[in-house]
Amino acid sequence: MIRWVSGSNQQTTAHDKMANVIPSRYIVAFLCSSILFSVGCAPKPFQSDGDESAEVVGPMYPAAASVRSIEYLHTQVFPTGTTFKESEIGGISAIVYDSETERYHLLSDDRSVNGPARFFTATIDHGELQKGGDSIQFTDVTTLKRAEGKPFPKHSVDPEGMVFLEDGDFYISSEGDAKRSIAPFVNRFSPEGTQIDQLPLDQKYHPQKQSGIRNNLAFESLTLTPDHNTLVTGTENGLIQDGPAADLETPTYARIIFYDLPSAKVSAEYGYRVEPVPLAPIIAGQLRTNGLVELLAVDNDGTFLALERAFSVGRGNSVKLFEISSSQAQDIQHIKSLADQVGKLLIPEEALVSKTELLDFGRDLNIVPDNLEAMCWGPLFADGSRLLVLVSDNNFNVHQETQFIFLKVLLQP
Repeated sequence: MIRWVSGSNQQTTAHDKMANVIPSRYIVAFLCSSILFSVGCAPKPFQSDGDESAEVVGPMYPAAASVRSIEYLHTQVFPTGTTFKESEIGGISAIVYDSETERYHLLSDDRSVNGPARFFTATIDHGELQKGGDSIQFTDVTTLKRAEGKPFPKHSVDPEGMVFLEDGDFYISSEGDAKRSIAPFVNRFSPEGTQIDQLPLDQKYHPQKQSGIRNNLAFESLTLTPDHNTLVTGTENGLIQDGPAADLETPTYARIIFYDLPSAKVSAEYGYRVEPVPLAPIIAGQLRTNGLVELLAVDNDGTFLALERAFSVGRGNSVKLFEISSSQAQDIQHIKSLADQVGKLLIPEEALVSKTELLDFGRDLNIVPDNLEAMCWGPLFADGSRLLVLVSDNNFNVHQETQFIFLKVLLQP
């Protein structure tokens, strides 16, 4: 539960425009300078000591940690069609911060259709961010290539999640393409963008008529624990054999996979309840969905931030942030089905990953969230809080935008 500590009564109505797409609003800092929340019965919420400079002062908590408070900082947007080095900036589905170089890497989910599969590199002026000004500068773009060194052909990859390793290599998760019988993957790439290795994937994830991933509802998320030992991804919705997809009044049960990186093997799988679609489309029967679109490790003990994004035609996007824990969850690697085909859970509810809602972006921030799918930690501020950056996937749609939302998060051990 989140309660107000201080904030603004300023309103930005989410339904005053056509909501089957999110209109472009090239506005920066359209809220008051800060909105602060305190989670549950946590201790006294963070108060600024006046030093607003951002600097890296230490690692994430290596032991168990949880969110104490969340503060809104700023929003910056890029209109669809913005380019850098002749590459269109769009489809951003993952963002990673490299504290050594102080650069951000942003993965596009372009399936080599609007250009080669690629990721961008950018800097964020954290001092300017604290002043409420534009802070993002794109500096590079890197093409993703198959093992033989050639760019991915059209529709052969759907890059969605990304993490970087200390040696400069990085992992990417791809949703695959169920309609084309292309399996999802979690593969390793060199700093130059060439695929060099792949992690194992159980056959149950491979798209089949009666089992496997649903189209466009597979590995959206990817995160790495602070000790760099565990790589974690999850399906956006349940596998076909794990019950129905999310719908009105119907949750779906996704699977979260833990990879032990030293052995390059799956160490565990956990069930995750994705919430039902919150709003019905304006016209019954039209598109509606909700899904787990990103995970972000908080500690080495199974605590994560989980981002769920819902969409209904005529209603727009609904985005919520959760804190989840796998510490008491049951390993489901060898469980064939999590729910039956009408959605009845087949394992005890307490066997699932636990979750607590932290933030509803529309309700609590009074903003209109675009299709938020990317999330990463930035540097620590001098007061001990950490920057949290979220970015939207504009679907290369002229009625949407690439939206950056900056939050300040205080963790407590």
